[in-house]
Amino acid sequence: MMYWHRSAQKPRAACKSPSSMAATGAALIIALFCLASCPAPPLVAEGEARLVGAEEIEASGARHLAIRYELHNRGSLRISYAAANFRFRTDAREYTLTDAGETPLPPGASMYRSLRAEYATDSEKLVPGSAELVSAFFE
Repeated sequence: MMYWHRSAQKPRAACKSPSSMAATGAALIIALFCLASCPAPPLVAEGEARLVGAEEIEASGARHLAIRYELHNRGSLRISYAAANFRFRTDAREYTLTDAGETPLPPGASMYRSLRAEYATDSEKLVPGSAELVSAFFE
């Protein structure tokens, strides 16, 4: 008489129907495609600049334009350097002005900066509303 013990039997492989294997494979391919096509957030310094105010002042007998602007870090990396370009007009000529330098600004933070531009002659007057932010660069 022969006795078979359960552990002596060959293990059976789980067999699936071809249609369920195809459906599983299709779902896996779709999931991988969705993950590959989703854009990852860019790891770049992303900021914005905004002109807050521009006013004509007189200091030490000379006319100046005082500009105040805001820098805001809206990216995911720390901004270490920023440059902003401005343009304004007087009744005599057009001026361009650049403010650039190291600007330690963590993500989500803002800061205000100001600068002055001296006119070429003391008789010049600012054309109202002519001061504008032309461009900004962040690194």
